[in-house]
Amino acid sequence: MKKKIYYAHTMTTYYSQEEANAVELLESMGYEVVNPSDKKIVEGFELFKRANPSKNYMEYFFDVVKTCDLLAFSAADDDKLTSGVVKEVLYALSTRMSVIEIHTIDSLNPERFMSLEKTREYLTKNSH
Repeated sequence: MKKKIYYAHTMTTYYSQEEANAVELLESMGYEVVNPSDKKIVEGFELFKRANPSKNYMEYFFDVVKTCDLLAFSAADDDKLTSGVVKEVLYALSTRMSVIEIHTIDSLNPERFMSLEKTREYLTKNSH
């Protein structure tokens, strides 16, 4: 049986090629992907909101995360993490769930890359 992985990502990437690439990557690693933009989850969320108008809506997504074995997340285009993604990641960590950050070719931020020189400086400065 495949392990289930919740894919936390900003709503601005729902239904995009970036999302499709990330889901494909996770599936290629052997996971069953639980994607909050899937129709079944979106419909469940709408029912939850109607039945629980005064509840924190993130509770619905925490319940979905609970059904998974681990959580993967990706940042927005500017390498920022939106509030919902942060809450899902922190929730997963609070339950001792493994969490991984994923990047696809679409989401790699070149500003994170170090040249060989910068890498050497970094290693020299930060070696124990």
